[in-house]
Amino acid sequence: MDTQQSTSARSPQATSLVMRHQSWLDFSLILPNKGSMARDQLANERNWLTGFRLSCTLMILGFTVLLKFRLPAVDSEESGDDSNNLQERARQPFGYLFVCIGICSFLITLRRYFKDQMLLANQRSFVQAGWGSFIMVAVVFVFACVFMVFASIHGDTFSA
Repeated sequence: MDTQQSTSARSPQATSLVMRHQSWLDFSLILPNKGSMARDQLANERNWLTGFRLSCTLMILGFTVLLKFRLPAVDSEESGDDSNNLQERARQPFGYLFVCIGICSFLITLRRYFKDQMLLANQRSFVQAGWGSFIMVAVVFVFACVFMVFASIHGDTFSA
């Protein structure tokens, strides 16, 4: 009987400790579902997942360029050592740049997600059509165009 009382006496303390750690690790918000709150929360998560997918794609593309990128051979008369050295020097900046753009895209979308979540929690609206998104898309577009032009002009230089 004595052990049951001591166990029940410790149980609230243990429960309190678990609840404290659980609340410390839990970042979820409980918001009233008024008006379009659920739709806005789901749109925010959808936008974050889209940005996450974009950043993962850019990072995978960068790592692929770093590891396996080879341009088709135009002339097979070139020596292999000079060609491989030139190809190695040309692919590293492109690969690292794609990885860097992917990491920056991930950090920007993560920041935007938490910012929008706090605005929604405060019941404010923020229509996001800012310059950051347009600049990021323009940089990726220009970089991809330069990469394709560089690859088509110097295709004979990078023969494997």
